[in-house]
Amino acid sequence: MPVPSYTTWKNSFGYSAKVEVANNIFKSAGIQGDRKEAEQGAAYTALINLGLIDSSVKFDVKTAAGTVKLDNVYL
Repeated sequence: MPVPSYTTWKNSFGYSAKVEVANNIFKSAGIQGDRKEAEQGAAYTALINLGLIDSSVKFDVKTAAGTVKLDNVYL
């Protein structure tokens, strides 16, 4: 799988992000407090939609640490 490409933007409320991976674009849900949280949210959305994790796997950007790695795929 190719290396993901992130785009992050800030508005008056906080940050949002999108990630492009495997010719698909996935957006973070809602507005996050910082850039990293927005990118992690986009990565989580991508993992679910690409079928790499089940939607029952919960993710909280406030308590997340490090990088998600699944079978040599880093998001």
